Amino acid sequence: MRQIYRKEAIMQITINPNLYNTAQMYAERQGRNLNTVIEHYLEWFIRKEEIAEQTTVQQPIEITPRVMRFKRGKPWYVSDEELEKIHQEYLTEKYK
Repeated sequence: MRQIYRKEAIMQITINPNLYNTAQMYAERQGRNLNTVIEHYLEWFIRKEEIAEQTTVQQPIEITPRVMRFKRGKPWYVSDEELEKIHQEYLTEKYK
């Protein structure tokens, strides 16, 4: 069990000893303090959600005239030739 001393707060956390020892050696090889690395990760982890919420912007969805006709309840009949053309356009776009 490791104790983290930060300002006036003392917290105890439990980390798998094998994981902690490996991470400690890695941090030392990088010239870093593992406690600082963990703190920075936790700060990033918390901010990541806040940033994701702020940057999520709804992109308008483009509705084609064909879909609009279908949405309005108008029947949409397609000939075999037109269906083949639509299928070819789809494949062309998919495998660009």
